[in-house]
Amino acid sequence: MVHAGPGETVTAQVPVPARLLRHWDERAGRWRTEPGPCRVLAGRSAGDLPLRLEVDLQPRD
Repeated sequence: MVHAGPGETVTAQVPVPARLLRHWDERAGRWRTEPGPCRVLAGRSAGDLPLRLEVDLQPRD
């Protein structure tokens, strides 16, 4: 957990295991990760997501 006081800025790192970015591919009969841009959203709740980052996925599968 990261804590910041009023007016304070902090940096947090949140590791995301590669397996959480996969989906089941019916045609291939296996789990896979789609290459390309993936948006990461963060905030206090699903209705309040002021932090956004786009990462480019380069799967090795």
